[in-house]
Amino acid sequence: MSEQNNETNGTPGSNTSTPTPIDTTKRSLSNESNTPKPKRKRKTFSCTTCRKLKTRCDFNKFEKKCYRCNILKLECSLTGEGSINQLDQDKDSIELKNENSELNDVNKKLNLIMDHLNIQTPTSNPKPKPSKTHKSIEISPFKLISQISKPLTTTTQPSTNSFHSKSLEILNKIYKPNQEICLSLSNNFLTKAHYWIIPGGLTQIDHNYTQQNPFITLVFILISLSFDHKEIFIPNEDYFQSLVFQSVKDLIGLSMLYNDDLTDHDLEGMVYLCSYQVVRTKSMQSGEEQKQWDYWILSGHVLKLIMKHFKFNKIKERIDIGEYLDLDLFHLRIWNALCCCHFGICLGFGMDLLINDEFLKYCELILKFPEVKLEDEIKFIELGFLQKCFGLINDEEYLIQLGQDIKDDLEIIEFKSWKLSNQKIIDEDFSQILKFCYDYFHICFLEKLQSIYPKQDYTTRIKTYLFELIDKFIKLDHILIKGSPNYLMNQLIYTCFKMMELMNKLTPDEQKLCNNNITKIYWRLNQIGEDQNRCTMDVGKIIKEILEKTNHDNNEHLHNPLHDEVNHEYSNDGFRLSDERGLNNDGIPNVEMYSSFEDFFKELFK
Repeated sequence: MSEQNNETNGTPGSNTSTPTPIDTTKRSLSNESNTPKPKRKRKTFSCTTCRKLKTRCDFNKFEKKCYRCNILKLECSLTGEGSINQLDQDKDSIELKNENSELNDVNKKLNLIMDHLNIQTPTSNPKPKPSKTHKSIEISPFKLISQISKPLTTTTQPSTNSFHSKSLEILNKIYKPNQEICLSLSNNFLTKAHYWIIPGGLTQIDHNYTQQNPFITLVFILISLSFDHKEIFIPNEDYFQSLVFQSVKDLIGLSMLYNDDLTDHDLEGMVYLCSYQVVRTKSMQSGEEQKQWDYWILSGHVLKLIMKHFKFNKIKERIDIGEYLDLDLFHLRIWNALCCCHFGICLGFGMDLLINDEFLKYCELILKFPEVKLEDEIKFIELGFLQKCFGLINDEEYLIQLGQDIKDDLEIIEFKSWKLSNQKIIDEDFSQILKFCYDYFHICFLEKLQSIYPKQDYTTRIKTYLFELIDKFIKLDHILIKGSPNYLMNQLIYTCFKMMELMNKLTPDEQKLCNNNITKIYWRLNQIGEDQNRCTMDVGKIIKEILEKTNHDNNEHLHNPLHDEVNHEYSNDGFRLSDERGLNNDGIPNVEMYSSFEDFFKELFK
């Protein structure tokens, strides 16, 4: 029994029993699992006092206390340096993480938008700087003030006080009783001025177009009345023309008041008004002269309207990312055409330029379009030449130096350099407007030098360019002469006038050549149907003046029958209407009476 008990109880020291081994590994694991893990100490950002009362605790770094303890003059547990630093670090860390998270969210949303619009993010090209001019316009104080009343006056009814509604009302007073005449005249403008108008795809004007674009329709009608329109019968044409002219003048004035809703075609029409002669010196019936508007003021007004309406900075941003819109191209074509016109007006009238350099830089954007045409390149090169001329002719130091350097050179070096660098486009220019500019401004600069150096004689050089310009015009295709703008016609008139002035300095053969050239221009303009054109009338006045001088020198005042008819008083206002059969309104024989130019010329200078 004792042995069994010993075995059963496993008494130590017994030889017959084997002790059970103790598993220390299990014991240690069991102890670890039963022992609870220490809780992570929570970071506190509030002091003991605020935490007890469960109130908000805002630490003030400067007072080294929280806001509440500082106000109540209590001891604050956050006063310790370690607590402060730890608090600052923790707050900075949290703020930084929040900012990074927000930025990541913004970037993800922007990428989604860019992918949706199929726009590639530019990586190599830096983002263009915003235009200072446009930025100042957007944040200008008066601009903001003017927008205050807009929400108060918003209405769902269509406004009758808009430029379009006013234009449509004025147009229909003329259009409805004369619909066929108005459509014929409008399309006559498109046909005659096809090469000179701004490219836009318009080939025909119908009733719908007139109602959608009333202002430019009136402009087409008015300009067309100064073109050849013999095939269009207009009862009481003088009255009709004066009515259209007055309507256009009124609408130009209204554009000062109602300019927020101006359309692209409204602005295009105003560019044409700056480019064409539309008044009649004297009515064929009443003899009254129409008051011409100031082209410099008008072009300046249109410049400001376009600067306001065309968002050039947005156009540039789109081009920089490779986005080319047809509307942007159309806007740039209008802008470049107006800039050329304004430069020509400033140079012609000796006025200051109303365009700053920032807006002039937008002109070159048109060359970046894939759809750019030869006409666009010609217009841009012409604009560059006009800019060069304007800068040089207003530089007194340059002109003084030029007078000393040009003694042995026929060409101005700056003009020659421009010609060589653009020779390819100049040769491809079907209108030859670039060659006309080259000759014309040589004449202008040489005349300027003649006034600075009166003892120098620049007649030979001036004469060379006069004959070259006249010769180019005589050879010009008639489709380009018809519908040509003021700029070309004024160059022609000025050339004829300078020829007349230089007559006494020319040899007899050169005088005869001058008379022949000027008369040939008058003949050509009449032959192609431009007998009512202002340019034709002015050339006729110059011929009449030459005839008077010639007959005066030959003492034939009382013996020349032709001269008796044309020797009435000459003035810049025009000529009296002649009652003599076979004479035009300017006192020159009708071209239609002669079968050849030679017969016409002999009759004039017999």
